[in-house]
Amino acid sequence: MPNKTSYYHWRWTSPIPLQCTSHSVRLRRHNEHNIGEWTPLYTHKGQDLNAATTTVYPHDQVFAVGSNITFCCIVETDKRPLSEFLIRISNRTYITKPVPFEEPSTPNIHCDVEGNPSGSTIFIGYPPDDQNLTCITRNLTSLECIWEKGRNTYLTLNRKTTYTLDGRVCEYRKCVINELKKQVTNWTLIAKNPLGVKTLTDTADPTHRVLLRAPSKISHDAYARNVTLRWSWNEESYALFPMICQVKLNGNIYNVGKTFNGMGLTSAVLINLQPFATYTAQVQCGSYEHFYEWGDWSEITEFSTKEDIPEAVDVWIHYSEQTTSVLWKPLTQQQSHGIITGYEISIGKIKKDLKTQLCYNITSGNEKSDRIITVSAKNSAGRSPPSTIIIPSYPDTEVDISRINGKNGGFEMSWEEYPYSTCGYVVEWFPTYKKTQCAVAWEKIPKCDSIFEEGVRYTVSVYACTDDSPKLLKRSEGYAIEKQPGKVVNLKGENKGRNVELSWDEVPLEQQNGFIQRYEVIILLSGSETIFDPVTTEATVVGCSAATLIFIIISVLCYRKRKWLKKLLYPDIPEPKLAGKWITKVSQQPPYNL
Repeated sequence: MPNKTSYYHWRWTSPIPLQCTSHSVRLRRHNEHNIGEWTPLYTHKGQDLNAATTTVYPHDQVFAVGSNITFCCIVETDKRPLSEFLIRISNRTYITKPVPFEEPSTPNIHCDVEGNPSGSTIFIGYPPDDQNLTCITRNLTSLECIWEKGRNTYLTLNRKTTYTLDGRVCEYRKCVINELKKQVTNWTLIAKNPLGVKTLTDTADPTHRVLLRAPSKISHDAYARNVTLRWSWNEESYALFPMICQVKLNGNIYNVGKTFNGMGLTSAVLINLQPFATYTAQVQCGSYEHFYEWGDWSEITEFSTKEDIPEAVDVWIHYSEQTTSVLWKPLTQQQSHGIITGYEISIGKIKKDLKTQLCYNITSGNEKSDRIITVSAKNSAGRSPPSTIIIPSYPDTEVDISRINGKNGGFEMSWEEYPYSTCGYVVEWFPTYKKTQCAVAWEKIPKCDSIFEEGVRYTVSVYACTDDSPKLLKRSEGYAIEKQPGKVVNLKGENKGRNVELSWDEVPLEQQNGFIQRYEVIILLSGSETIFDPVTTEATVVGCSAATLIFIIISVLCYRKRKWLKKLLYPDIPEPKLAGKWITKVSQQPPYNL
């Protein structure tokens, strides 16, 4: 049989550059039983044999951060370097001790020889460390592969990292393939520099990786409460592509969760906008069938909605013996829906246009005879819905005037609930001795529907708001509306001579339906009644013969039933007093701060 030839590879790195001096090597085979003969000596000749001038090695080489490098300086015969090249290893070669390089750099090494200095430059950096190869399509016809840059290699020019994707040379951080396979595809990116190689891979169906470009030429058709946004696409391939779009309005996503979709979508309608307001809008879109990511935002477009009729004004009437005044509050910018041009007041069949005034004095007898008055605000879009008020048929003298003391710069007011109130209450205040009736101010308080359930005990807490965490000031328990308590359960009786000892279980909290005031024990045959403390669950009935048949009824009594207004709790709970806010009060209309 012919002899088989085997090839072996052996790598050895010299601690000093090979150019510094000659290196010799020879090999021999060695196994368990035999030791072979040495091969002939092979010598790699150094540059110190024939260098004509002073030379430093290594020169223009790249090393990784953390390397310890030994430099050599080859000098002319009978010359010595004057710098750190202190170790002589041949007739003309001097080396340094190993020099550590812990940071990226481009150091220059100098060998000072009298009359003939020299030096070299090396490059300290990192191998490639790029991450996350991702291949997508932006135009539905070609592929773009991008990746994240790893740490800086600090290597430039011909030493910088090069990239190839499936054999194609790529630009830094981006590679374009002008064909699109509509199937699952594998891609391999190789990043390479003198210090190493990094391989990245990605697998996907590119039709599921669509990242749409930004809509262009965005325009708008704005109305009072809606706007139609229109745009176009610079990619012809988008025309038949099913897409989904969303809008950013004034910097926030419009109606979160609301999207628009369609084939090659080029418009969207935004509704429920504020009239006479300025908005900014942007549009971005993505794939509807295989959503991957939202595409690029369009440029910002700015538009203003048109005016709409104002909201109804808050109207009030102040009645006195001298005159009757109709007053109304100015509308806020959001309520005006435009620029208010005036007001229209109707008193019976009489209509009057007013410019800027916010009150109207009714003085003539004819006007006072018409009890129904309406007021509307006007802007360029029209009139607001009329606000109606009726002149009272009775004077203010029907109620007594009581004294009220100020507190903390305001007043606390409370009143009994009026059973016939259908739309709440109005608190009015004005300087008592001021002549003008237009100095009246008022606040309408809606009728309160209780938010509390009957027979449920609530825990109510008051906190102070601070720059730090909230501070608990008070905590109370109470019933807004009490109900009849639940029945006593597990009633037991035991004869003790002429007495009967009774015991029963405490009524469960969820069945008490109010604060238990007391227990009543009624003996039907005798008609006697005994009252016991609410915390008691046992009692002795005195004077009952053991042989007498008796019927005993134990009643649980709570507070009387009361229906309080919204936010009225028992017991009294102090709150920070702010103008125009409720303050709790027992069994009366809540105080109102002025």
